[in-house]
Amino acid sequence: MPIDEDFAFDPTDPVQSKDWERLRRIRRERPVCRPADNVVLTSRYAATRAVFVDARKFSSVGDMRAPGVVVPEAESFLGELDAPLHPKIRRVLMKGFTRSRATDAEPWARASIRGRIERLAERGACDLMADLTIPLPGSVSAHVIGVPDELHDALMGWCDELLHSSWPATGKTERGVGIEGAFPELAACLDALIAERAAAGPEAHDDLLSLMVHTRDDEGWEIGAHHIRTLVVNILAGSLSASYMLGNLL
Repeated sequence: MPIDEDFAFDPTDPVQSKDWERLRRIRRERPVCRPADNVVLTSRYAATRAVFVDARKFSSVGDMRAPGVVVPEAESFLGELDAPLHPKIRRVLMKGFTRSRATDAEPWARASIRGRIERLAERGACDLMADLTIPLPGSVSAHVIGVPDELHDALMGWCDELLHSSWPATGKTERGVGIEGAFPELAACLDALIAERAAAGPEAHDDLLSLMVHTRDDEGWEIGAHHIRTLVVNILAGSLSASYMLGNLL
């Protein structure tokens, strides 16, 4: 179907996608429209809900990518996968996202927050976004995943760079293609942790990363190491939404 020329814009452009007057007009006059090739925008609750609850009719593949961009399955975040792979991965992850694991992480999280604030107070001045809210939620996620404390801030810095790069839209940056090509330091760090869990076998730490590495379903299916790396980035980068929420509360 053709683009709705009267409502056309580039959804991947951060300026155009935050043109609130344009978006208000679209919601008012054409709540379901085609602003660009291969893109359908829903701007009201009923239509948006209908899309989200009908995965058979409305695919999530390429959901976060620019029109026409296709990335390998192993480079795809969970939200841009359809069945049967999406529910298979989700079943693995849900074993790690439990109330007991959240409760177990709470003492560590409280101590970490207290330590960060004390270090900032000793400095006398800081940027609360850069020094506290950006690294903090991801640090808690990294702890649950099983990442050593000393790697948390570096990982969240790389994930912040990734989210604000061309990678989400295109799957690449000027440095290279995919997470490994575009962010080699991030990929190398996570690959080493994944290999460590795989080598440890049944003696691996009891954490989310070990769960992803060692879980097999009844048919012997497992999440590949490449996709585990992508999913860890997915979880860590997703924590940045909490960072921005905290920033809005400051």
